[in-house]
Parts: sequence; structure tokens; C-alpha cells
Amino acid sequence: MMHLDEGSHEYRKDGTVFPSVTQIIKSVIPVQYRGATDWHMERGRAVHACAAMICQGVSFVHDQQIDGQVKACREWMAARKPVAEAVEHRVWRDTPIPYAGTLDLLCRMNGLLHLVDWKGSASPWDQWQLGGYADALSFEGIEVRRGLIVELNEDGTYREGKPIDLKRARNEWRSVLNVWAMMKREKLA
Repeated sequence: MMHLDEGSHEYRKDGTVFPSVTQIIKSVIPVQYRGATDWHMERGRAVHACAAMICQGVSFVHDQQIDGQVKACREWMAARKPVAEAVEHRVWRDTPIPYAGTLDLLCRMNGLLHLVDWKGSASPWDQWQLGGYADALSFEGIEVRRGLIVELNEDGTYREGKPIDLKRARNEWRSVLNVWAMMKREKLA
């Protein structure tokens, strides 16, 4: 069983530390989170926790500071009517290059399986994050071909990105993963 230490954001299985999908991407691609302070990171965790409860149909009370994002998530859920199959689900791959991550939402919409990731601000590298999750899911026997990035905005609106072809994103993720493995081997990462 994979364990996530929330404080250090380390994934561990049987005492072995697995790098996260986002750590690997950040090591290879110049990912910059403009203005991402500890407060922003904590707010993101709170928004994700609320989104998970919304997806699971759980009632909750939240801090008013994230009212907009909570409203945006509820609006998206009402508009798209996804049927959740997995929420905040840990995925990992043991070999040949181990890694782990936590997907936000695996759901069916119009009968088709989708990976959905909540963001405060979408970025080009988000597709490779979903590609990593889809790659790991394939080792569980779950094939996902469609991905979506959904921005949950402070003003209560959401913005759904263009559909992501997860076959392409998985292939590109494997390229990122291979570069990371070479950098690690050569002590560059």
C-alpha cells in the first residue's frame, strides 16, 4: 500500500520513497509557479479537499476564503454531471522507473472515462501530469484516454481546458520520465 506523508509530500511503499509525478516534471521542465506562497499552497490543499467531498457527495463546511473555488467546482459538477469512480486516488508504478501521484478525479461523463485535475491556474505541463497518472492507472488495468484540466476561480467561475488526448500525454510523460531517470543516473537531478 502506498503511503503519502502530507508534511514532506513523500510517497512511500514498503519503506521506499517514490518521487511524485509533479516532482519529476519540475526536475525536467522549468516549471514556475508565479507567486505560489505557503498560503497559496495551503489554499490549494483546502480547495482540493472540498472538491473531493463535492465529488463524493459529502456535506462540509469550508473557510469563506475559498467560497469562489467551491462554487466553481459545484457549478462544473452540475454542468458536466460526472460519475466519480475514484477521488484523490493514489497511483504508482514500481518498475522500470518508480513514481507515484494522487489523481483528483477519475470519472465517467457521457459513458466515457475521464481523468480530471483541479487547478487554480492551468499550465502546459498539466497534460504530462495527467499522462503520468494515466500511465500508472494502466498498470492497474484501467485505460483512460481523455483528460481535462478544470480551473476553479476565486470569482466562482470555472474554465475547462481543451480535452487532453491521454495516449499522447502518456507517451510524452514517458519521455519526461526517461529524461529524469538519465538526469538522476548522472546526478543532475
